[in-house]
Amino acid sequence: MLRNTRYLVAFVLILISASSYSNGLIGPRSASAAGTIPNTSGPGAANILIHEYATTDTEMLAFQAGGLDIVDWPVPESYLRTWSQTLPGSSTCDTTVPSIVCQKEVFTWTHTDIGMFQIDINSNGSRVGSTLGFRQALGYLVDRQNIVLNFAGGKAVAICAGTAAGQPGAVGCQKLGYSSPYGDYNPSKALQVLYENGWRYSNSTKFLSPPIPFTNQQLLFYIRIDDPIRTQAGTALANEMQTLPNSFTSKTGGSPITVCPTAPCMINVSPKVVDRRTAASVIFKAPWNDWDLYTGGWGLDFDPDHLPFFYGSSQAPVACGGAWSGDFPQNYGCFVDAQYDALSAPINTGATYNDVLNAAVNTQNYAWGYSSGTGKITGKMPSLPLYSTSGEKAAWIRDYGSPPLLTTGATGTGSEPFSQRACWMNFVGNELGTGLDNFYTLTGEYLNNCQPPGPSYVSFKGQGTLDWGFKSTIQQPNIVTSQWLWDELAMQQTYDSMLTRSPAKPQSVVPILVDSFGQGTYFNAALARAAAVGVFKLRQGILWNDGQPLTGQDVKFSIEYVQKNLGFNFPNVQFVYNTQVVSNTDGSQTVLVFFNNLGALLAQNVGFLPIIPQHVWCADYNPSAGLDVGPGIAPRPNCLYPDATLFPSFQGLGCGVLNGCALGPVQFVGTGPYMITGCTGVSCTDTITLKANPYYKDGIRYWTPASGISLQPDVNRDGVVNQADLDLLLNVNATAPSDTLRFDVDYRVSPKGSQTFTNTFDTGCPTACSQVTISMNGPVITSTDVYIIQRLIFEVQQKGLCGIPCTTGGMPWPPTGTLTDIWPDATGDNKVDVADLISVFSHEFQSVTPVSKTSMNDVTYDGAVDIDDLTTVFVRQFTVPPGIP
Repeated sequence: MLRNTRYLVAFVLILISASSYSNGLIGPRSASAAGTIPNTSGPGAANILIHEYATTDTEMLAFQAGGLDIVDWPVPESYLRTWSQTLPGSSTCDTTVPSIVCQKEVFTWTHTDIGMFQIDINSNGSRVGSTLGFRQALGYLVDRQNIVLNFAGGKAVAICAGTAAGQPGAVGCQKLGYSSPYGDYNPSKALQVLYENGWRYSNSTKFLSPPIPFTNQQLLFYIRIDDPIRTQAGTALANEMQTLPNSFTSKTGGSPITVCPTAPCMINVSPKVVDRRTAASVIFKAPWNDWDLYTGGWGLDFDPDHLPFFYGSSQAPVACGGAWSGDFPQNYGCFVDAQYDALSAPINTGATYNDVLNAAVNTQNYAWGYSSGTGKITGKMPSLPLYSTSGEKAAWIRDYGSPPLLTTGATGTGSEPFSQRACWMNFVGNELGTGLDNFYTLTGEYLNNCQPPGPSYVSFKGQGTLDWGFKSTIQQPNIVTSQWLWDELAMQQTYDSMLTRSPAKPQSVVPILVDSFGQGTYFNAALARAAAVGVFKLRQGILWNDGQPLTGQDVKFSIEYVQKNLGFNFPNVQFVYNTQVVSNTDGSQTVLVFFNNLGALLAQNVGFLPIIPQHVWCADYNPSAGLDVGPGIAPRPNCLYPDATLFPSFQGLGCGVLNGCALGPVQFVGTGPYMITGCTGVSCTDTITLKANPYYKDGIRYWTPASGISLQPDVNRDGVVNQADLDLLLNVNATAPSDTLRFDVDYRVSPKGSQTFTNTFDTGCPTACSQVTISMNGPVITSTDVYIIQRLIFEVQQKGLCGIPCTTGGMPWPPTGTLTDIWPDATGDNKVDVADLISVFSHEFQSVTPVSKTSMNDVTYDGAVDIDDLTTVFVRQFTVPPGIP
């Protein structure tokens, strides 16, 4: 399924990337308990100001000039080279541009995206792309090696099937049968395939012509102009189609077969290099017969469950033989193939994750297969996969905000030198995910006075403006119907989901709006088969940004509303049979989501659905009372938006170039850390303003417990950190205080054992099947907080590093005196939690290559990030790594 940085929503033509390690100086990143205690009740900055641009170049130039703090797109190699330049013939820095190497004002973060770029092929029966021979011939005309090494500067990975390079279940080029990791670039084979499928030279048109007299003989190839790599890849493919050889040899030693009288043979293709909006107006809307090729791309989730939707008939337009009746189907390429549907079905319905992965592999071999024996493409080629990107995103170490915050805490004018500006702190990285500007960085990033730990340290958390660049403008900020990356990025800080991906380990699913979650099975009497059920226990005390409480009815409404409004969120909920809200004895609510079949990923996927407030979208929505929403349904008295397309967007708010929008809070009501409050430009295409949500009280929610307190090692509050605290974290013995975090911070938090619920919608069913029992796994305690505690105990008991007489059996807590030398509060927010660990130990004990003497990862320089690095940094109070003068 498709995701944005937080929840399961589809985007088209985007790049989603993930961070792995720093490639430059990461300035001061730590603090102690001394000095001003940061405000931990809200997000890191007071505001986020989104700046929108038309192209990657304009965004990068704005960043280079200091107009942005952080970018949304990988930095092209040419800019990376520019930013690291010295003066010709000298070791002196070129001060006319920011320099990663010399001035150390900018750092970059290497990332590998979970996404893919491809050539979309229109398989509508009225277009040339509906012929298998043409699609297979294209497979020999794409030079992936040139794309990866030259267009992308080596910052890409070639893909030959419809999965991203980093996904489980991905099938690389060589696994498909190719001898090269770049596939089989061979224009002679392309000509041969065309010829064998009836293409012939036309004396009248001077082009190769297909055997079927299509109405539109000229291929319309839409090439995106806003992404340099895609622009070059599309232009190169168009050139290949117009410069084919005029003959081929079908077998070794055979005579050449002449196809065209002279070289080159040409396919009649018309390249149209256009912006995103122009392309979208053609590609993604009916009548589905007015284009042939398109430089597309997708942001994907960690799991390969997008395959049934991108190329399956359920998401293909009705006009092409599919089942999708609205605009912007995920399978807008009109590929309809019954065998593909059958092979990909277990990705949705497989009972185990292995079933999902096996189905993904089988599907890709069928769709994009290659025979190493015959040297021929055997797959149906619903698309022409190109590459996944591995690049670098950039951020300024100090504040270049509008206006900047200074180290004195004062607001600057923008003319102050670099050394006077406050420092950005708390960047979060991972190996796969969304890159440097991920949700957790944007939410948790804050400013301080750039001082090392000590009395002079001051935090400016909750102050300042983070300037964030978009390389494209927003188009439709509607959380139910939008499909573009930048629309979703603008909204991701406002709308929460029940579940999301761990920032440090995206293969792990973690909760946002729930305390615990799990998936089990039940017997569906109406369908006479076993099916999956998801269990989500909602957190208590969560408020919408208008002050209203979040309830289980909001979740139920969100699921049922999306079922009635076809859009990119629909695949999340299309298998939902019924949703039930159960009240618990502790005052909380549990949402039971019953599905109509089995599926290992069904509960997870519905958990990624953005949750919208029923009291805003449709106050009197009540399906059981005969009320409904959706196209063609008359609005109820209090149902403001019975059809999701009626929801007000920026375009309808009268934004002008000179006067910004006054967005009412009623439109963009969510539970996230920020809320949309204004914009500038025609249809808000210049800037968008996000302000801190006054009702967001949990800090970075995913790593705090339900009660809103922070993790601390002294779990039982007896004044020492010892085995009793570990026992409580492991749920071994005595009951801990009510405000204690009981589950590990990885949030595999489903209670161990079984829970039984009444299945109220199965009326007339015997008691045996109306009672639904869900069996769930308990937490796995290998988490970061336990490592902190264990290591601190070890250091105190075995090495005596506390600097004062140690208390037998544990370390005194909270620390006093010189014991602050091992205070583990890396982020300086006066609490010890997973934020501290991620701040200095973002790879969760995975081996990486050290990249800098001042790297906050491999501080012991042993080639691995492990517990010794964490302990060393703790003991040295996060000043400088060992060996640095």
